[in-house]
Amino acid sequence: MDYDILIVGAGPGGIFTAYELCRANQDLKIGVFECGNPLDKRKCPIDGKKIKSCIHCKTCAIMNGFGGAGAFSDGKYNITNQFGGTLYEYIGRDEALELMRYVDQINLSHGGDGTKLYSTANTAIKKNALRMICIYSMRRFGISALIRILLYWKRCLLNCRTKSIFIFARKLKRSSGLTAVLSESCRTTV
Repeated sequence: MDYDILIVGAGPGGIFTAYELCRANQDLKIGVFECGNPLDKRKCPIDGKKIKSCIHCKTCAIMNGFGGAGAFSDGKYNITNQFGGTLYEYIGRDEALELMRYVDQINLSHGGDGTKLYSTANTAIKKNALRMICIYSMRRFGISALIRILLYWKRCLLNCRTKSIFIFARKLKRSSGLTAVLSESCRTTV
């Protein structure tokens, strides 16, 4: 299949990029390539009994797959320029924070409602740590809300009039200076 846009990675950045592209132009054909598994197939073999530590799976279910490395975390979403990335270096601190708040509002309206936003602004933490000030806001969605949000993104992208498809690939092959993906029957619609 031919695509207008290829996105590498179905973590938050890849998912949201596909979402914004769908909103901007519903005639686009978008391919999202991910080396991990769909959300429902992400399972770490560590069970605490038979398998107690990492066995170095070919594709780590914790770090890779639809939803990215944080898919099975406690669902913290940090709204800050202090850590977690350097987007602000390219678009400015205020614009970066506005984009983070925009994503937060979409997440809230699609599975994250009822969650609390925490902040270090105007707190004892800020007053007592003047040498290491780190002012930020953080929303803790929790695993249940996080899964609801990820399922929303999946439905949204697959129901979009664009031709979005997720390809979960296991092998990469270098071809003509480009990296081509051999999907070996792992092409799916999440």
